[in-house]
Amino acid sequence: MASWWVLAYVAAVSGTLGSSVTARGSAPAPVSPPSTPTAPVAVSPATNDAIAAAYVRQKALVIQRAAGLHPAGYKGGFVLPSAYRPLGLPGPAIGVLFAQGAVPRSSSIAVNPATTLVVEAEYGFTIARRITRPMRTVAALKAAVSHVQPVIELPEQDPTAGPRTGLNLIAGNIGSVRFIPGAPFGKTVRLGPATAPRLYFNGKLAAEPISEMVALDHWETLRFLVNKALDIYGPIEPRQLFITGSIIQFPHRQPGQYLIDYGPLGAIRFDAK
Repeated sequence: MASWWVLAYVAAVSGTLGSSVTARGSAPAPVSPPSTPTAPVAVSPATNDAIAAAYVRQKALVIQRAAGLHPAGYKGGFVLPSAYRPLGLPGPAIGVLFAQGAVPRSSSIAVNPATTLVVEAEYGFTIARRITRPMRTVAALKAAVSHVQPVIELPEQDPTAGPRTGLNLIAGNIGSVRFIPGAPFGKTVRLGPATAPRLYFNGKLAAEPISEMVALDHWETLRFLVNKALDIYGPIEPRQLFITGSIIQFPHRQPGQYLIDYGPLGAIRFDAK
């Protein structure tokens, strides 16, 4: 069972079931989520110095866990105001995707019983050339991207890691562990309701996309994340992957088979044990 803070966070970013995008065709109604426990106490706004210190802690953690491998890319966290404000943050955060965290499609995932696994459906953008200066426009950014693809991220959060504040989540690299890249598509693909993912668990529709995330300008979000990563970690390298925030968040509860359908962008399947 997912811990209370995961369920509270999912509720914060998704609102009621009425805010979800309607499923394609005549798919069955999604599985009703469990009732959300009492929400956490509001977090005081973090200062710039505190945020900078949290990223120093994140970088130390990344160096330790990366084991000398260059990062596979970066992840966006809490990209909606309804997500970052309750955590005491003034804007979205970033974390690092580890090279050893890439998982092939149709894999079997072993779940760590000591942590809470969340299945997150996102869009990914792969960088084509080295970036050393901030991206001023989306047009300039698109020229630096090779392709777009669906990505499933599988973050894990340690329930013993302390209060779930934005600062602690940043310092913990926003739970980054594993991710599953989907098939690449041309960067001219139109992202919107037609490409919004639906999550099926053991053959049944279990989660629909968050409408605010479907409406989000993912290219503009990518520009923000690229510039933030550039500021914190330095030059962005070719073939690094950026994911721009979870369109679906589904707390894993029991072993089973997942299928996340992105419509014309294809589907990603995996088993979780």
